[in-house]
Amino acid sequence: MKKILLFTVFLLGSVVITNAQIKFKVDANLSFSNLDINVLGANPKKIPGYRVNGAVEMPFAGKESTGLYYFSPGLSVLSKGAKIKEQGITMDLEEGVMELTMRPHYLQIPLQLGARFRFPNNLGFSLQFGPYLSYGFASKAKLIETELYSKEKKIIEFDLFEGKKLEDKEIKPAFTRFDFGGTVQVSFEFSHFYTQAGTDFGIADIAKSIDIDNVRIKNSDFFLGLGVRF
Repeated sequence: MKKILLFTVFLLGSVVITNAQIKFKVDANLSFSNLDINVLGANPKKIPGYRVNGAVEMPFAGKESTGLYYFSPGLSVLSKGAKIKEQGITMDLEEGVMELTMRPHYLQIPLQLGARFRFPNNLGFSLQFGPYLSYGFASKAKLIETELYSKEKKIIEFDLFEGKKLEDKEIKPAFTRFDFGGTVQVSFEFSHFYTQAGTDFGIADIAKSIDIDNVRIKNSDFFLGLGVRF
């Protein structure tokens, strides 16, 4: 996966240099991510995150002045995850409230097809969709356990991809590093600048060492951002 990411970066740099029709774009986005968990009673909540993206646009039909169709590979750095708050039995076998915040960070390769439509006064509208491949390069999970009667708090931080060994127990890795799914996004443009909105929907089951039979976990997120095209 790391070799694929490096090859994509090299490819993006090469096509920009060798083809004058190709456009380069960058954007920064605020995201709201969640996890789709098929466990009865699991009720994850959205958390805010970030998404920084660079991509190229390679036209294959149409005209820049009126509208065109293009292929847009890119490379993104982004966070996903969710927060879960439940009442139950803590790791110390006491009744209490558990609040778990999970935040994995990914390098993501979107491979999208796009259509752009031009209007008077340098205005435009674009629609993009396609698959993505992701590799989790870092993660952080924070578990806060509050005993129901004593109100004593216990905080445990661990890596979602690596897990953690404690004195008397072990937290196993919760997520796999690899993820894939699809992205749909729209943008409204003025000259070289654009604002966009989009969503990722995970297809891969990222659950790893979960001690629940047949559990499936999938990423999802919604993002809003601003960008510029060169």
